[in-house]
Amino acid sequence: MKKTLMLLLSIMMACGTAAFAVACNDGKGGSSENLCAAHIDEDEDLICDVCGEEIEPEEAVEVTVTFTVKDLEENTLAGITVMFMSEDIDTISAVSGEGGKLTATLPTGSYSVMYDYDVETVGGYYQSNTQSVEIKENTTTIDLYLENRTPNGTQDRPFSLNVGENEVKIPANTSYYYIVYRAVNLYAEIQGESVKAIYDQTEYTPDENGEISIKLKGTNTNSVETILIENTANEEATYVVNITSAPGTASNPHEIKTLGEAITTDALPPRESVFYTYTATAAGTFTIVVSSENSYVSITNTRNSLNANTNDVENGTLTLTVEAGDQILIDCSVTVQGEETASVIFTPSLA
Repeated sequence: MKKTLMLLLSIMMACGTAAFAVACNDGKGGSSENLCAAHIDEDEDLICDVCGEEIEPEEAVEVTVTFTVKDLEENTLAGITVMFMSEDIDTISAVSGEGGKLTATLPTGSYSVMYDYDVETVGGYYQSNTQSVEIKENTTTIDLYLENRTPNGTQDRPFSLNVGENEVKIPANTSYYYIVYRAVNLYAEIQGESVKAIYDQTEYTPDENGEISIKLKGTNTNSVETILIENTANEEATYVVNITSAPGTASNPHEIKTLGEAITTDALPPRESVFYTYTATAAGTFTIVVSSENSYVSITNTRNSLNANTNDVENGTLTLTVEAGDQILIDCSVTVQGEETASVIFTPSLA
C-alpha cells in the first residue's frame, strides 16, 4: 500500500513539473535559462513576473491615433490644444476641430496629456480629467475627457459674487447657488420682493423694505461661503446683490456725524479692531480724547497719511491738523489679555 501511495505521489510531482515546464517553456525546447514563450510583465519593470528573466524593451512603433476631446457629459469640444509629453520625444500637440476630433502620430508608449484653450472661444472653463494615455500598436482611437467647471448655478458649479454690487438674473421659480470668496467680515444684501435666500441652513425673506441682509460667517480670508437664492415669482427676475464689508471694518467704518459726544465701542477681544471715520467740515485741529483704560487708538488723515496714536502720548489726547474735506480714519482696539474684552471710549472734536 505504501509503495502504491509513493508511486502516485511521484507521478503527481512529475506531472506538476511537466505542467510548469509547459507553462514556462520557450516553445522551442529551450533550456530553463529561457523558460517563457511569452513573458508576463504586469508591473512594467522589464522583468518577467513568471520566470524573473530580464525583458528586452520593445522597439517603439509610430501609430496614428484619432482622439476625441469631450466633457464628462459626452459633449465634444472643439478648439482645445492637446499636448502629448514623454521623456523620449519632444512634445507633440494638435488642436481639436469639428466634433472634438484631432489626429496625432505617436510612437508607442506612455504619455502625459495637458490642455490649453481660450475661454471665450471654447465658451467655458474646463479641468483636465484624462491626464495620461497609453499608445499601443493596435490603438486607433482614444477619448480625452475634460471636466466642465463653467458656473451654471448648481451646487457643484455655483455663480460667484464679488464685493460690491452684483446683478443676478434668475428664471421663474428657480434657485441658483452663489459663492463668495474671502468671505471674512462681509454681508450679503439682496434687494427684491419675490426673492428668498438660504444660507447656513437658515431661510431669509425680504423685510418691510424689500431687502434681505445676511451676515456671512467666514472667519478668515480663505473662507468661502455659499448662498442659495430663489426667484419665487412666475416670471424671470433680476435682483441686486450687494456684498459689503461688515460695519466697523476698515473698508466700511462707522461714520461720525456728531462731535463733542463720547463714543463707546462694543466690547472687543484682543487683536480685533473697530474703525470709525470723520470728514472734516472745516480747517482746524481734530482732537480725540481717549478716556478708557486698556485702549489703543490711532488716527490717520487719509489725505496726507499723517498719524497720531496713544502709544505716542501720555494723556490719551490725539490731535491732527486738518483741512475741510479731509477724511480721518480712527482705529480702536484694546490691550487686554487672553479671553478678556473691553470697550474703547473716546470723544472727538474739531476746533
